[in-house]
Amino acid sequence: MRARNYPLLIGGTIVLLVALGALLGGYLLSHHPAQGDLAARLEGPSPAHPLGTDHFGRDILSRIWQGSRIALSVGGGSVALGLVGGLAIGSIAGLGKGWVGELLMRLMDALLAFPGVLLAMALAAALGPRESTVIIALGLANIPIFARLARAAVLVVEKEQFVLAARVLGAGPLHIWWRHILPNGLPSLLAQASLSFATAIIVEAGLSFLGLGTQPPLASWGRMLSEARDYMGISPWMALFPGLALAITVLGFNLLGEGIRRALNPRRQ
Repeated sequence: MRARNYPLLIGGTIVLLVALGALLGGYLLSHHPAQGDLAARLEGPSPAHPLGTDHFGRDILSRIWQGSRIALSVGGGSVALGLVGGLAIGSIAGLGKGWVGELLMRLMDALLAFPGVLLAMALAAALGPRESTVIIALGLANIPIFARLARAAVLVVEKEQFVLAARVLGAGPLHIWWRHILPNGLPSLLAQASLSFATAIIVEAGLSFLGLGTQPPLASWGRMLSEARDYMGISPWMALFPGLALAITVLGFNLLGEGIRRALNPRRQ
């Protein structure tokens, strides 16, 4: 009897709940994330404010909801950019071979040597600190990772008998890539996408904590943690709940990636 894939179940459940919360939270919450009430500042959890309020009297639950939308937006945008770009470059490098493939992969090695955080900081200095800047920077940093996986999939799958048979029958490179290489390489790319999603959320939170990510009045989990530093002694919930939201979300995506890996490689469980 096959063992249950608990990382996939737990991680998938967490990610699903976070996604549903981000999509439906605006219809369920009565407080606007940027609406302050100085008379209710630094209040603890209560029926009116289930997770308390911050130093401006803003509802923490509403701000965590807005932070989840930003986290998923940055993660999804950067992973999509990295996946599409890496898949295209890796496939061309794997199918092209010769000097074209070598040149593309050496360019990917050079880009991989440049940390995504530093790239995001450089772009923030050039373009201004905003959500789109973080998406572009992390997307560029993800491209070489997905390019390596895509190229490896091409080199492995093109040696299989069914690919050789397709060539004998007259199938072209594009047909072989679409019908055979992509379906066999996509699962490993999806597993990496989940892990890269978690990394993107952490980096976005770190940049926002430093003031280089999402800017006010938008609420990012990292900015909420930064604002809570001066009130840890009297209002610990200002840091506790955004920190838990960040940790649980990242844990969910990491477990999901591990679950996908196990599902694709059952003998490695």
